Amino acid sequence: MKNIIAKNIRQIVGDAVRQTSICKILSVNGRTCDVKTIDSEITIEGVRLNTDIESENGLILKPAVDSYVLVTQIDEANYFVSFFSEIDAVDVVIEETTINIDKNGIVINGGALDGLVKINELTQKLNDFISAFNSHTHSVTTNGSSTTQTGITQTTTSQAQQFNKSDYENEKIKQ
Repeated sequence: MKNIIAKNIRQIVGDAVRQTSICKILSVNGRTCDVKTIDSEITIEGVRLNTDIESENGLILKPAVDSYVLVTQIDEANYFVSFFSEIDAVDVVIEETTINIDKNGIVINGGALDGLVKINELTQKLNDFISAFNSHTHSVTTNGSSTTQTGITQTTTSQAQQFNKSDYENEKIKQ
């Protein structure tokens, strides 16, 4: 079984030996980074963070500057980061859908809709409003003297229902 797997891998990647080096991140530039090898202190520019550096789609793990990575040689002039010691950000792009994760939080599709709702707090505030609405009465003007008044105080004729977060919660996104 091991021989079959090894044979299939060689068919995919070829028989070339791939050099892998421990490197220190000097800078991150979009979909590439610049590194310096630890053993020979050679600077390698334009190391890929994704297989296709021209495409906007894909997953990009952005290493922290001064962190360590494993860089693997693809051919004479091309390299890619194969492992990371520390991540500063993660970018995911699938056509028109984007997700950016960094130390400041998560931004989905550019953040134009602002933050996600805190569902429990929203439900509590809505239910507080419903309780106030249901117990609200209206004062009316009365006629007559202090001992013989006419007029009534009215309450609302129908009661509003309490909110249940399951009615409007998207359970596929948690925070």
